[in-house]
Amino acid sequence: MTDAAITVTQEALESFAAAYLSANGYDVETRDAHWTVTPPSDTSLDLLTTETTIRCGPPEDGDEPAETDAERRLYPGSEFAQSLIDTAIRDTPTGRITLGERHTDLQIPDWLTASSVSRSSASFTPYYDRTAVVTLIRVSIETVSEYETSRLRAIALDTRTGDQLPDLPSTVFNALADTDTEITNFTVDEDRVEELVDRAGPAVVSQLNSTVDEIHNEASSAADAELAEYDRLQEQRIEELADEVARLEQRIDDLSSDVEEAGAREARLEHLQKRKDLRASLDATNEELEALRTQRAHGYPDTRREIRDRHAIEVVSEPVSLTEVGYEQGEVEFELNDGHHTRTLTCGYGRGAGVTEDILCENCGAALTGENPLVLVRKEIRCQHCSA
Repeated sequence: MTDAAITVTQEALESFAAAYLSANGYDVETRDAHWTVTPPSDTSLDLLTTETTIRCGPPEDGDEPAETDAERRLYPGSEFAQSLIDTAIRDTPTGRITLGERHTDLQIPDWLTASSVSRSSASFTPYYDRTAVVTLIRVSIETVSEYETSRLRAIALDTRTGDQLPDLPSTVFNALADTDTEITNFTVDEDRVEELVDRAGPAVVSQLNSTVDEIHNEASSAADAELAEYDRLQEQRIEELADEVARLEQRIDDLSSDVEEAGAREARLEHLQKRKDLRASLDATNEELEALRTQRAHGYPDTRREIRDRHAIEVVSEPVSLTEVGYEQGEVEFELNDGHHTRTLTCGYGRGAGVTEDILCENCGAALTGENPLVLVRKEIRCQHCSA
């Protein structure tokens, strides 16, 4: 693989993993979410060196992910998935691939697969050739004090328009796992590639906003907890110093009485020296107490700033691979039938990229989605919300 594309979906990750391991001589026996993977005797990969059980999918509540030599977890973000992708990146040269019919079936959009409307036929008519770049971006989310996490995400951008093609990375991901896929030299202008890669990083980071916000909230909570503990310790210290001041003042008063009552000169001098030493201690204690009270009144600004800085997060994105992709752009035609009415729907479509335009509800204008799928109302395209 894959100089190109990590996918964020479990299905595509499993598809790539099976194809990549098989292409490298591994025997992959799949039984639902449990795979048994046996390496070839002459494998050059150090990814899996003994028979291994792979459990597909994230751990359920209370089910800790197994990451041992004998049992690995496969899901986006798992240690094994990261290792698999990193290994594939190292193994495959960067270049250009061209997607053909053998690389992808016709991709049905989620707003149609989630719909109760059936499709009697679907056909794709290519009109012209297009090019995209698919770049794999590593996003590191760190604090000043410690490393937090990293994510690998792929993004595809059309080289002419710069538009994102969300479904293309998973297609490229699997095409690159196919050892018969031909990889040729880049054809896109270097400056244009650099421009698109520069645009890809921020776009991927924006897709991870919820993850960044979650880590930011955790870091803020940790900072708040540390500040609260610091406040508590300073309050405790202020109380201790106030008690010490009262004790010293009482001792000085007692020694003043001792000085007046002392008969012998030596005893008087001894009491005077002790009182002098205690007054010096009292001055130092009062100075520390007043300094703490002043800092408390201002909210301990220096310490608060230091703690906040230590828990601040930094988000860094870097491209780790790049693939140029040739694909066909045209139109797909769906014949729709809800049992009462039929309707032909024509959409912009790219081979491997799927439907490349938003389809809007003809009643409210909202874009159809998997959560708000297509409904036919007397041959009119509507969203589910408008049909309720």
